[in-house]
Amino acid sequence: MTELRLEEVSYKYGIGTPFEKDALDSVSCSFTPGRITGIIGHTGSGKSTLAQLLNGLNKPHSGRVLIDGRDIWEDKGSIINVRFRVGLVFQYPEYQLFEETVYADIAFGPKNMRKSDAEIDALVKSAAEFAGVSEELLQKSPFELSGGQKRRVAIAGVMAMDPDIIVFDEPAAGLDPGGREAIFKGIKDYQRKKGKTVIIISHSMEDMAKYADELVVLKDGRVLCSGSVAEVFGKSELIRSSGLGLPWVTSFMNKLSTLGVEVDCGVYTAEDAYQQIISRIKE
Repeated sequence: MTELRLEEVSYKYGIGTPFEKDALDSVSCSFTPGRITGIIGHTGSGKSTLAQLLNGLNKPHSGRVLIDGRDIWEDKGSIINVRFRVGLVFQYPEYQLFEETVYADIAFGPKNMRKSDAEIDALVKSAAEFAGVSEELLQKSPFELSGGQKRRVAIAGVMAMDPDIIVFDEPAAGLDPGGREAIFKGIKDYQRKKGKTVIIISHSMEDMAKYADELVVLKDGRVLCSGSVAEVFGKSELIRSSGLGLPWVTSFMNKLSTLGVEVDCGVYTAEDAYQQIISRIKE
């Protein structure tokens, strides 16, 4: 499996101007192959900047981005191959759709990878299934679709390139609860069935508690903490200091504990909380 990590990565905006700002400052972290890692942080913490460094869209001003131990900028001529290996789904990716049909939009990446027609067809149909794009939509114009359908088409377009690693920047932003659930379920199914490394950037504690295996917390362009979901959310005061709140389920269980109810405060999903409460009632 492909290993991705950052070593002392820094990135600035507006260099040489009065508006110069450190977006990332000496960030070091790694992403466990075959797992879902969530990158969380308040607005302005550096999450989206980090995403654009992971596949070579931007180059760090210092430090290294390493794939399998090799600096992705070691050979500038091969950076296009890095972008095929590390797929990036931007926030609101539906605004990047441009082809005449949904099928052609999803097929755009594989065509640029010089895949055969048979390979392209298989990749398009597989990616569409994972992203929740029905076969009947493939010959429609993407501009005839709803917002949620467009989002799934855009995600399928990156999945169709079959990258080793896929990065999602706020994949469910602006969607209603049903749309959010559909997007995240598709991502989870894709990761589990394909065994891919997935990185999700989000500010939603609930989504990350439910779908991520590991977390990296950013604050003011630095890594505040990282580890498993349980380890990170167990550092409640540190999380609050980053401007974030704990998942509402965790806060609720903490409140029950302060009222004298014997519950595990290390609970992060509604389903787990439900099971605990039902167990206590039966007791």
